[in-house]
Amino acid sequence: ILEEDNKFSEAYFQQARLYRKKRDIKNAKNFINKAIKNGKKSKYHNFLGEIYLLQNKINLAYESFQEGIEQKDKEKDDKIKAKINYNLGNIDYYELGNDNGAINYYNKAEKQLGDEYYDLNYNLGWLNYKKRDYKEANKYFNKAKLIIKQNNPLINLALGNTYLRLGKYDLAIAEYLEAVDYYKEKYGEYPKINLSNKEMVEAMKILSIIYNNLGVCKVYKKDETKALTYFYKAVESAKKLGYSNENAEAKVNIHYILQSRKKVKEPKAYDELKKNIISEPYEKIPF
Repeated sequence: ILEEDNKFSEAYFQQARLYRKKRDIKNAKNFINKAIKNGKKSKYHNFLGEIYLLQNKINLAYESFQEGIEQKDKEKDDKIKAKINYNLGNIDYYELGNDNGAINYYNKAEKQLGDEYYDLNYNLGWLNYKKRDYKEANKYFNKAKLIIKQNNPLINLALGNTYLRLGKYDLAIAEYLEAVDYYKEKYGEYPKINLSNKEMVEAMKILSIIYNNLGVCKVYKKDETKALTYFYKAVESAKKLGYSNENAEAKVNIHYILQSRKKVKEPKAYDELKKNIISEPYEKIPF
């Protein structure tokens, strides 16, 4: 085709796609630049931006995505623009820490991609949680849970915390217990902690947080006996990791119950959520 018409941009684009599939980034970039030279389209700029992301050239990726947004394509493709907004949101979220930029781009992308990417929904949930819009955060965390179709303790923790903040304690407890069951199934009822196993250490940190927040829910359910059990479990889980202060919130909560609220007015929930639920933010970019 290119021998017949060396300005046929779509042929250059398809050539670039084939090279990327072969993990030949140099030739993929070469051919996508030829496509852009002969016909500026949003999908070409998005493709080039993703190439730059694969090379960890964040600034160049950002510029390319912005150019893609600005294109007025004759062939209307809202999903391409949504994918560009998703990619821009990821850069603001993971690389630049620009919460306002990320939530703006993600909101635009969610209309087209919200039923496909669990990380898009989780990230929107996290951003809304940070703004203390717990109802909106809960909506996105639930969407993430539906998409992923498997038990994920970080999503359980996120949902549990939003339900806790919304005063829906039974729903919060159900989410927290799902996470507890996940860890018990993976590591056993009384796991021996291997401190060199980073994944296991992180899991036990999360478990300690979940036990504490379970206890808080039980306080609000007026079951202080069960609450105390969970607070002690939170402390013990943290102690296994060798923390000098163990779980500070749980210790405060134990005093809250045992000292009849003389010094502590209300139980302390652990309010921080994990920002990242995936280890590689650009894992969906195909080679």
